[in-house]
Amino acid sequence: MSTERQRYLAFMLRLWQIGEDELAWRASLEDAHTGTRQGFASLNALFAFLEEKTEQGLSATPGGSYSGPGESQRRDSEPHSGE
Repeated sequence: MSTERQRYLAFMLRLWQIGEDELAWRASLEDAHTGTRQGFASLNALFAFLEEKTEQGLSATPGGSYSGPGESQRRDSEPHSGE
């Protein structure tokens, strides 16, 4: 990948539950650009990874937000079609 900051991220997210008495979520992300997979033992670990990745990109964009290709900007308080 070039030295230019990546302007968007694309992942295939997989989620599944494990356990019988006490259920827990597991997750994996596959990077759409490289095919690299990363596993997560908890949703908190997944969220921490995503926060780290997105904060790296947000620091380089004016106003701290960016929409990827073909997507409109969205705030959490705005409804999104399909929700």
